[in-house]
Amino acid sequence: MIRTKKIAVLAIIAMVLMMLPVQVFAADDDTDRIYGKDRVETAIKISEAGWTTADTVILAPSANNNLVDALAVAPLAGQENAPILLTPVDALDASVKAKIVDLKAKKVILVGALTDAVKNEVAGISDVTVEVLKGADRWETTSLVNAKLSSPNGTFVVGYNAIPDALSAASYAAKNKYQIILAGVNGAVPEGQSVAGTSYILGGPTLVGDISGATRIYGQNRYETNNEVAKTLTYDYGKVFVANGVSLVDALSVAPFAAQTNSFVALADNNGVEAADGLAGKITSATKAIALGGPSVVSDTVKNSIFDTEDSGEFTIKSVTAPNLIQLQVTLSNTDYDEDDLTDVDNYDVEAVAKDDKDASNIEVAKAEVEGKTLTLTLIEPVKNESVGTLTVDDIITGEEVAFDNIKFSDHDIPTIKDVKVIGKDTVKFVFSEPISSLKDTSDEFDFDLDGKTYGVKEVVPVKNGFEANVKVYTSFKEGSLKVEVGNGLEDYAGFNIIPQTFDVDVVEDTQAPEVVGYKSAKAKEVTLIFNEDIQLESDEEEDFYHTNSSNEVSSISDDDIDGNELTLDFSENELPDGTAYVYIKSGAVSDLWDNENNSIKVQVQIDVDDVKPVVKKVEYKDSKITVTFSEKVDESTAEDTDNYTLVDEDGDNVGITSADLSTTSKKVDLTLRSTPDDGTYKLTIEDVEDQAGNEIEKVTKDVVVDDTDAPVLKGGKAYYDISGSRYRIYLEFDDKLATSGNYSVTDLYKYEVSTDSGSHFVNLGDEEEDDNIYAKIDLIDNGQTVRITTDYPFVTNAGALTAVNKIQIVGRIADVDGNYTTTAQMPASGGYSIEDKASRTVSILSAVAKSKTTIEVEFDGNLDKYNKSDFIVWKDTDGNDRKQSGETTVYTVEDIEKKSADKILITLDDDTKLPANPEVSGGEIKVGTVGSTKSENSYGVKLQPNLGIDSSTSPYDTSAYDAISVTDEINPSVKKLDNIDRNAEYTGSEKNGTNNKSDDIASVWAEYDSTLDSGNGGSLIHILFDEPVDAGTVGNFVVKRNSDKFVVNNVSTSGNTVTLTVFEGAKTATSKVDKNDTIDIGFIYDAEGNVTSTLKLKVEYPVTNIVAPTVPDALGSNSDVLSGTLLSLTKGKVLFTDNATTSNDTLVFTNLADNVTTITVTGAATTPATATVTGGVASVNIGDNNGSSSVVVTVTLTNAVGDSSTTTLTLKASDGTSNLD
Repeated sequence: MIRTKKIAVLAIIAMVLMMLPVQVFAADDDTDRIYGKDRVETAIKISEAGWTTADTVILAPSANNNLVDALAVAPLAGQENAPILLTPVDALDASVKAKIVDLKAKKVILVGALTDAVKNEVAGISDVTVEVLKGADRWETTSLVNAKLSSPNGTFVVGYNAIPDALSAASYAAKNKYQIILAGVNGAVPEGQSVAGTSYILGGPTLVGDISGATRIYGQNRYETNNEVAKTLTYDYGKVFVANGVSLVDALSVAPFAAQTNSFVALADNNGVEAADGLAGKITSATKAIALGGPSVVSDTVKNSIFDTEDSGEFTIKSVTAPNLIQLQVTLSNTDYDEDDLTDVDNYDVEAVAKDDKDASNIEVAKAEVEGKTLTLTLIEPVKNESVGTLTVDDIITGEEVAFDNIKFSDHDIPTIKDVKVIGKDTVKFVFSEPISSLKDTSDEFDFDLDGKTYGVKEVVPVKNGFEANVKVYTSFKEGSLKVEVGNGLEDYAGFNIIPQTFDVDVVEDTQAPEVVGYKSAKAKEVTLIFNEDIQLESDEEEDFYHTNSSNEVSSISDDDIDGNELTLDFSENELPDGTAYVYIKSGAVSDLWDNENNSIKVQVQIDVDDVKPVVKKVEYKDSKITVTFSEKVDESTAEDTDNYTLVDEDGDNVGITSADLSTTSKKVDLTLRSTPDDGTYKLTIEDVEDQAGNEIEKVTKDVVVDDTDAPVLKGGKAYYDISGSRYRIYLEFDDKLATSGNYSVTDLYKYEVSTDSGSHFVNLGDEEEDDNIYAKIDLIDNGQTVRITTDYPFVTNAGALTAVNKIQIVGRIADVDGNYTTTAQMPASGGYSIEDKASRTVSILSAVAKSKTTIEVEFDGNLDKYNKSDFIVWKDTDGNDRKQSGETTVYTVEDIEKKSADKILITLDDDTKLPANPEVSGGEIKVGTVGSTKSENSYGVKLQPNLGIDSSTSPYDTSAYDAISVTDEINPSVKKLDNIDRNAEYTGSEKNGTNNKSDDIASVWAEYDSTLDSGNGGSLIHILFDEPVDAGTVGNFVVKRNSDKFVVNNVSTSGNTVTLTVFEGAKTATSKVDKNDTIDIGFIYDAEGNVTSTLKLKVEYPVTNIVAPTVPDALGSNSDVLSGTLLSLTKGKVLFTDNATTSNDTLVFTNLADNVTTITVTGAATTPATATVTGGVASVNIGDNNGSSSVVVTVTLTNAVGDSSTTTLTLKASDGTSNLD
């Protein structure tokens, strides 16, 4: 049963309506749309609008591929005053047959490809004669049609396949009796046909050749040609018909009807009507725009775009209105926009102030949809009725940020049902006058009955943001008259309910396959096809959807790719080609909601060639991130490569970027920084980012203004109080300086409410003070970060102290001085903040961050007004127990304190006690603590927390229960420097490296020359010693030069703190040897914590050391016999062989070896190979037990430090030279 609300007024209205005769959706003179469930029914609806009777009816094929046969029939229809009806080629549609009878037709003219089956069915209609105009081809059919015209007044000549061009002028031809001739394939008028009267050529010279005396009308495409027709020919403009420029058949059907009023037929695409330009100055506000086909064929926005005739060429936003409480409708000046930008919800901010509220509420935009010149913004939640709103549009849309004020959200209309129709075997569509809320929960509001059979509702599916609902039932409908009852539980966002209604809707099975009538958003990776009706997937096989050929299938396909009558195909893995492309869908891959499966589909789409480099449209800092907006979608891999972004501060120091994340729109990249940057103007350099077509951005540097973008936050989540005489002073400490003027001022007493019953009920201090019930005053302290309310409000007390039942809350939003305001209109959300005695309050350290070796930034959990440097201690915590022990003697002297804000300071250390490069190293972490009795305090006497990290064993401090604060490393890596250096002496790694040690602060950058590098051409090794381990990056990060000549950096390696560059000659022609004072430019160097250097400009500080390459060792000498126990002198050394009879190891001892020999290897003995290291020219080699042989031949290899070697063969024998070895 229908759930009914007891609303008396609605019930009375409903009863009155039930007593009236109902005529559902009858056409009248005010109609702005003529349509049926398909093109056949739309043609019938057109005939009903234009004729009550007709002696003659013209019948044409309904399929697009047969349309050309009927191209010339409009003038004949005009002459005969005959409607044009459509039917499938092989059978007479039953509703068409009924309409022929209804019109009392005496003659039916069949045109084009209609079969004898159709002819015979028509002939079977009583009192109807049949005439067939059907030639062997399109030209003969056209000739037969034109032969029926009596004395035509003029001629239109169109290209042989230019259906749209012909239909642009069809209504004019029908009105003025102009024949339509199809040119041949060669562009000439076919033999046997002649041009009569005033003549026009429709189309360009590639389609139709020049004709003497004829006026050519054409544009670059069908829509431009349609526009030129509007400019050239004369029409009356009481009405303009708008037809789909892709499916076209409706433009044929309407031609004789439009001819009755000499009306123009405009061809539309998905964005609008090109001919609006040609209609400028001709149509008026009284002109009636009539769409042909349903909203999926020609939308209301497209239909109404004929009136958008004023366009300066510049893209602007013309107006913003609120058609209901959950949407904004934005009217655009033209369609010269970036659809991705317009549909990015992040580009819009909406505020609304309700009639009964003091402060604005921010409402997120949930969806942004653009069609033609209309942008619709759907909000995430409805706005209160009678609110006034502001829409702020980001500057990326129009080039500058624009705000539209005084948008009235007002809804006092009762929602209505505009249309009900059966769109599938188990689905009924309802169209509403405005969005209906909570449609998914309204299944009880619908009852369906057909011949006594009821149908239970399975689900209600919201469509088009609640403007429509598809109601699905559990079983399929049978044909007949379906009784539909709708209860009054359907409610709009203003709370108004639909009046209960009953409809009788015909269930007529649709047997036509779904067809594609257009496309949108055609890009290399994606295209959206638009069907003539809602569809569903029958196949989830990627191979059933492809472009160009079957190997280019979609990347994936699922139900999520369907939105009503739109199918989005993802070709990200097989991109569409530039220019003209063809998209294919195999038969049976989709179906309509009647289960009619598609025939094979081939759609021509146009993909623009992308050879334009992306540019940076916008860079902004917000929500602790830098957002880079590009002009187009960019490649993920290059966009998310942090090496492609370099950020430097006002001092030129690099700021670390830890990640780059591409948004779902693929046009925005969020850069996350290693730490929160100070306010100021930074410079961001962007390079090597590519768009999705592979075009690379030109290197660009943009300013990034960093200022506070965070809303103020109450520190500690509670308030504090003290007593001043008979009054209480309540303190609310915030993390930023607060606004004192405007709507978000913190000094507005009406923003504060107090409770004495644990937050159950609150009293507004502003109201109480205005009524003279209390004293209350607000002032700001602690550099404008703490609100102090002085009042004598009668709080609940115990012995003079406030009890826990007292609470305070903030109503209305507040802001800081930078204009950042709180997101909620009440803080906290419920229950209020507790009010605690300030005596229980201390201000503690939240964090400590080393910004350099001599500065530490310290942040507190509360605000302080006065700071004392003697309160702070900084030391190295060698035992890691977070306490300052007496044995921990490395202490850093606090030289100065700079107050950055009420809750943040910068400690400066003495230059003689600099921090280590990494203050987080285990076993040597740097800590910040406080002394036992602190002097730093806020403006109402709350002191800095004492005894942070102070152990009881460290006299004279008391026992502490608090750990010290670890110092976080944000010190950028730097090159180690030395004092007392002689720059004319080679680098030794220590001070006093020479005899003239007078230079200080010299960077540890030195070089060595090695003649063996680069295949013996020579090269240099440049060494750079940092003060901590670093990541050097790649060779591209380094440039080594002598004046303007560059060396080739062949390799970069890192060992601990040292970076080594291998450098070859490069552009230099004299030598590849690097010299003292040659320069090294380094882009960036990271340490282990992600801190990054600024651009380093270094030079080789010391004379270059020559590395003497070892020479190839000479062989020992000629092949020789070596007798056991006899020292044998060879040319380059001596050898002693010992044949050990008592052990398992014979030995070879070599002496007097050359200095360059480092290793000796013996092969061929019992132990092989046998190797030994040469020390001082001597080596002893154990070669195993070689007994039983009269001799053993071994090979001795001498090797130097770089692997060069020489060999000698020796024969080992017993001491007598003949016996076997033992």
